[in-house]
Amino acid sequence: MEFKNRLKELRVKNKYTMEKLAELIGVGKSAIGNYESGIRYPKKEQLEALADIFNVDMDYLTGRTDIPNRYSASVPSSAVPVNDVVKIPLLGRVAAGEPLFDEGNIIGDVFVDPAMVPGDTQLFALKVQGDSMAPKIMDGDTLIVREQPCADNGEIVIVTINGDHGTCKKLQLYPDSMALVSLNPAYEPMIYTWEEVEQLPVKVVGKVIQARREI
Repeated sequence: MEFKNRLKELRVKNKYTMEKLAELIGVGKSAIGNYESGIRYPKKEQLEALADIFNVDMDYLTGRTDIPNRYSASVPSSAVPVNDVVKIPLLGRVAAGEPLFDEGNIIGDVFVDPAMVPGDTQLFALKVQGDSMAPKIMDGDTLIVREQPCADNGEIVIVTINGDHGTCKKLQLYPDSMALVSLNPAYEPMIYTWEEVEQLPVKVVGKVIQARREI
């Protein structure tokens, strides 16, 4: 489905007028009509705002997938036949300067589809504590994380700050700073200059590729 059709479908489903939606994402009154007719395409900032408002992934909003939300409830890994899965470690903590996969840091195992672990990809799992990423990621969810030292703007990542335990946030990159953004609007963004990123340090240790909720 094309973006213009997906946008109209989501707007109507969520009962937003064009004017109200334009106000929420900070554009002119005619912009939504132009988006839905295909005359114009929104900037990345507006796309991200729309995805947050509708609680869907960017790939769904732009028509690249028909899965609305990767970070939604899923069947427990225990329900999948063991022969068809790969075992990855469930970590009790993530801290800067410590080996991720040290034996003392592993508190259990989680099973994933082999397709999620191509080549030399290293995955690990973490349990969510708190509601800062609600409603997409809830307290008690299990995150499947790809170990990597960097991520793209707008991706959900695990980050360590000043050597402390990892935190799950949406990454926003700017010319002069990095922001770690909670999806729950009750929490203020954590903003660091690039100098602070180096000095503290603030380190990306992985990208969240799936969230699981026991059902």
